[in-house]
Amino acid sequence: MIITPDELKELCLKEVDEFLHPNGKSLADFDCMPKITTSTYDKFDNLLLVNELSYDCEDMLAQHNQCFSSLNPEQLAAYKQIVRAVDDNVGQMFFVDCYGGTRKTYLWKSLSFCFRSEGKIVLNVASSGIASILLPGGRTAHSQFAILLDILE
Repeated sequence: MIITPDELKELCLKEVDEFLHPNGKSLADFDCMPKITTSTYDKFDNLLLVNELSYDCEDMLAQHNQCFSSLNPEQLAAYKQIVRAVDDNVGQMFFVDCYGGTRKTYLWKSLSFCFRSEGKIVLNVASSGIASILLPGGRTAHSQFAILLDILE
């Protein structure tokens, strides 16, 4: 996501304002400080959503079309089943498991591009850093969901 300088300023002002609230103050109490504009302020209530909805749908569609044309029959069957479940709002869970080199990541990329081209939210989460960087917009589970890791001896 590309944040404009004005949007970055708004985010910073919002953070400063939130730091002042526990002390019974706000940016409005300081005449020398810039004011938060409500139209932009509301836009950033959930940065995760902002990031996920900022993908260029046309670019995602072009990438999807390129990936989709190369799906093998097994991938295509899984792809269709997952897309149908999302389109029908079924709320199913899918676990794609197979040995390395079977192009599971390629299937997930195709699905990600498909849903993002439609303006839908896709959270690509993996258990390891290596796996997460192979997915478009991928992150590790502990990073995405702020899961604390206790390091023991």
